[in-house]
Amino acid sequence: IMTCILFLFLTTIVLSKEIEATKEWQTIGENDTVPAGAHIRMDMTTGEKWIKLLDDDDDDEEDGKKGLIPTTAVEIHSDGSTSALVIDNSSKESNDVETKTTMDYDYDYDMMHRTLSKLPNEEQERMGGLPELLPPVDRNAGIKKEDRVLFEKRMKEIWEQRQEELAKFQEDNVADLPGILKDRINRIKAYLENPYLHLVELHSESSDDAAEDDQPTDDDEGNLVVTNIVSVLQDLEYHLADLDMTRDFHTLGGWTPLVSLLSNEVHRRSDNNSNQDNTTNAVVLTEEEVETWVDVVQMNAAWVIGTALKNIGEFFPYAIEPVVVVLEKKNSGETSALELLLAQFVEAPSQQKKRQKMIYALGALLRGNREAQLTFLEIKGPKQMARVLEKELLNDHDDAVLTKRILALLGDIVFDNDVEQQGEEGEQHDDDGNSIVNAIACPSVCQSSLKSLTQSSKVLRETAVRTFDSLIPYCKDWDMELALSLTVSVKKNWQVDPNLDPEIRRDLLDLIAGIIKKLRHKQGK
Repeated sequence: IMTCILFLFLTTIVLSKEIEATKEWQTIGENDTVPAGAHIRMDMTTGEKWIKLLDDDDDDEEDGKKGLIPTTAVEIHSDGSTSALVIDNSSKESNDVETKTTMDYDYDYDMMHRTLSKLPNEEQERMGGLPELLPPVDRNAGIKKEDRVLFEKRMKEIWEQRQEELAKFQEDNVADLPGILKDRINRIKAYLENPYLHLVELHSESSDDAAEDDQPTDDDEGNLVVTNIVSVLQDLEYHLADLDMTRDFHTLGGWTPLVSLLSNEVHRRSDNNSNQDNTTNAVVLTEEEVETWVDVVQMNAAWVIGTALKNIGEFFPYAIEPVVVVLEKKNSGETSALELLLAQFVEAPSQQKKRQKMIYALGALLRGNREAQLTFLEIKGPKQMARVLEKELLNDHDDAVLTKRILALLGDIVFDNDVEQQGEEGEQHDDDGNSIVNAIACPSVCQSSLKSLTQSSKVLRETAVRTFDSLIPYCKDWDMELALSLTVSVKKNWQVDPNLDPEIRRDLLDLIAGIIKKLRHKQGK
């Protein structure tokens, strides 16, 4: 993947924008750049390139939707040669991949010309210019064999020159990514060995707003420099947005040290006191300062975990993977990222920003992840989240960010396990799904979702209505008259809101009309 991205980067050195990859194939424009961790293909006939996110179905039906066009991915080898992985979609029965390597001198000179002709003019001139594209030998068209031979010879010279430049660029500029991951893992382990000294270091390097804006810096050569545990985690979050990096990070043993940062005990070693007494630095942290910086560390650890697992089914098992947190003179026993995140979410009532990072990570671990949802049920996650939701609704915030995120997550979990919808589709009754939904649709959450419709925050209202809609089939003992009254009130508000886009207004009014219909149907039962 990295070599393919490198190839595209060097062949389009112009002002560009980065494509936002999705799970659907989309065309890459001439000046577009592509993110790491994407699947890229090239049409060998036209030179067009497409991009999509990697998924388990890359070799299945998606290929059939590309119009049965031969495509290729380009790979650069360490010896300077290239491989064009040609994928022939002309047969529905086969996904065989043929490999053409320049070491075998099996060149497609026309493809070379199309590709190189898309380089900026100054880059073409630097290589001595491209020869005019000549079709195969055609006596009727006046194309002589010797002319074609000269054309192919020149194209081969330019192509191999580009290969050498690509290989040199790769050697000189591509970061040692496994080395970076090992370094970040070792730094986390070093922190866990002596947290107090690292917290002092973090405090000493910070400015007044470091808790919010501390970012890794670049050295003179453009390499990222990490100077403390927070910058280590922020740099790691950037890298683990890439699937391959997340996979390698886990393989290298980074998951347990990272998850361990969510445990309060690892930051409270008994030798913290001796470190505080014996430090040669004039900086001595108060207990409040220690707690403040531990919160910052744990916020960033949650951010890394959420980014690494977000919407990636391959990594869902990491959410509940047993982790043994190594404490002083003993182990904590088995825990998991999910369990520690929930504990931090519940135990930080006055830390709104910390709770927001925790709910972000919890959402990444729970959405679409049935096994994690069942574990969430076992550790009484729905009840604990319901209590937090009740307390948040007592404070009618204008932004209500945390309330919105809790409602959205609970609504999404219900949607994941919508047993009524499954029943309509004739699927087998899902006992696990039913248990998860009933745990979410407890009286506390049902009443909170109803109350959320009365909140002043416009940002909250749409999420509240959507979650309310998900819960309607499962909540019992509602005051149906109150529910209808509040829903009608929201409808009237949306009808006259001057700030709503017409299309959004239409969608929201359709949503609220459907809810009113469900409530009246339920009222009539």
